Parts: sequence; structure tokens; C-alpha cells
Amino acid sequence: MITDADRASFDDYGNVSRALEPYTRAASTGVAEEAFRTLFYPHARIVGDSGDLTLNEFIDRVNRGGGAATALTVAVDITGPAASVKLEFQNRKGSRVTDFLLLYKMGDRWRVSGKVYGKKSIWDDVFQDKFADHAALDAAIQVFVEGAKLGDGDFLRTAFNQNAHTIGSIDGDYHDHDLDDFNIAVNDAGPAPDIRHHVASIDIAGDAALAKVELLDWRGCRFTDYFLFYKQTNGHWQISASVYSAHSRDT
Repeated sequence: MITDADRASFDDYGNVSRALEPYTRAASTGVAEEAFRTLFYPHARIVGDSGDLTLNEFIDRVNRGGGAATALTVAVDITGPAASVKLEFQNRKGSRVTDFLLLYKMGDRWRVSGKVYGKKSIWDDVFQDKFADHAALDAAIQVFVEGAKLGDGDFLRTAFNQNAHTIGSIDGDYHDHDLDDFNIAVNDAGPAPDIRHHVASIDIAGDAALAKVELLDWRGCRFTDYFLFYKQTNGHWQISASVYSAHSRDT
């Protein structure tokens, strides 16, 4: 069954994102407010091309940096009270920066224990396209989620390539559906307005992409879904295949 621990671990995807808001805000504004400082454990080190910095040294660099960076959350991975996050930034100086953060939760609070980063000092048009593709993939995932909420297989199938298959298991029962069968299954399941979801990760390589999505309260289950996407000639991203696991269930 879906336990309180299942729900809490699902909610942590949103909690981590909210915890990092002072971090991404500082990148945009160039101001490291007090919430930015307290986001980090005092012993945290920040390692990159500027050296091995203490928290105070890092805060000084943020405040002198001028801000105007746009952030993209690429991946969040959570196991119990530990988490890793990958962020990518493009700033006004033309630098592309990738941050890797480790976080640990004490009580109800997520804090950063360390950071490493790498920089590519050119304006990268491909990276700019990645921002647009990330938003388009989010929108395609939202079509899937809204179709599930409505119990509307016809609407949900618009997120898929016509030849897509879905494979997974519920309560140990194996399911291998073509799109027509999956359409019927969604319609038979009916509306599920209480579904919540988090996009745990999106990885893009040219016209191909992989996404991991966590869903809670669909047919009484918590699901982990993996979607393969391909960008069509019209620029739209469609799911070409999916696998899923229903790893807890209300009874």
C-alpha cells in the first residue's frame, strides 16, 4: 500500500526544488540573501575553476558576479534523506555552467553539503535550444498527466507516437500494451483527479530524450515511469516508448 513514507518521499521532489529557490534566485539577481547562506551546511565546499572555495568565499563571488543567469534543473535523484541535483545555467557573459549539488535532509529541511561545477565559456546556441526543448518536453509530459487525470485515453494518446508501446507491471501482473490497448486501459480506469507528479529528470541529446517521472495516486498506486521521446519533423516531442513500475499501492 502507499504508506506515509511513500508520500513523504514523493513530496521531497517538490521540497528539494523549493529548497533550491534561493540558489537559483541568487544566480538570476546576483544577490546571495540570508536564505542562500542558510541553504548550505557551514562546512560545504564549492569546487570549480575558481578553486576550492569556502561558503563565505563563494557567497562573495556570487555577490560580485552580477547575476542574470537562467537556470535549468536537469535531474533530481533522491534516496531517503540524501539527494543529488544537476543544474545548468546560461549567463549574460556567454558562459554555460553545469552545477552538481549534494543535499542532505535534517528533520524537514534540505541543505546543500557540497557543489562542483564546470564551465564552457562560449555562447552555445545548442544549449539555448535545450531550454526550449526542456519546456516542450515538460508540456508533452503534462499531456500524459492530464489525460490520466481525466481518464481520457484519446487525449492522453496525443502525447505518444502512433507506434508506441507501454510495458510495466501492477501488483505483479505484467502488461504490454500497444497504443490502442493503453487507450482502452486509461478509459476503463476512469478519472483520477488527485494524481500528482514530479519530473525527476530529463536528458536531451539532439532530437532524442529520456525522462523519468514520478506519479502518485493513479489507480491507488505510486508509479515510476520512464519515457523515451523523439522530436518530430514538426518540432513536437512525442513518446516513442515507456516502461513503468507500480511500486506501492493503496488497499
